[in-house]
Amino acid sequence: MRNSIQGQSQGRGGWERFYALEEVDQVAKEVLQWSRGINLWMLEGPMGAGKTTFVRAVCEALDIQDSVNSPTFGIVQEYQTKKGHSVFHIDGYRLESEDQIESLGIDSVLDGNQLCLIEWPRLFIEYVQLNYLRLEWVILEGENRNLKLCYVVNA
Repeated sequence: MRNSIQGQSQGRGGWERFYALEEVDQVAKEVLQWSRGINLWMLEGPMGAGKTTFVRAVCEALDIQDSVNSPTFGIVQEYQTKKGHSVFHIDGYRLESEDQIESLGIDSVLDGNQLCLIEWPRLFIEYVQLNYLRLEWVILEGENRNLKLCYVVNA
């Protein structure tokens, strides 16, 4: 069975967090703490939910000095921490097939050895054969968001 959601895996269940957009920095730190050892993150949610804003907050928490923008047109952005670790930010919005993922030549990025944050991951979910963290946003009233996390096991 592929893509089964685990209630408990390596001591991790899922969790849910309601927050206002102004709290995104704190939420990013909480997710980083909770997800230690999970380097492949699939970010799902409607346009305007705050996925890229969340990625910026994660990068700031990891002490990345580069400007973090949505990689919609470049598809893949690589950022460096002060310690020289790579963080990859991928946007699958414009991709239409797994062949397009393959043509990007990023299999080594998707191997789980460095943090990889993927927005619009529909095609990547089937493409990768690794366990990953699924983050799903729901837009609530005003600037409020609901974020659900779960650890997905590719078995």
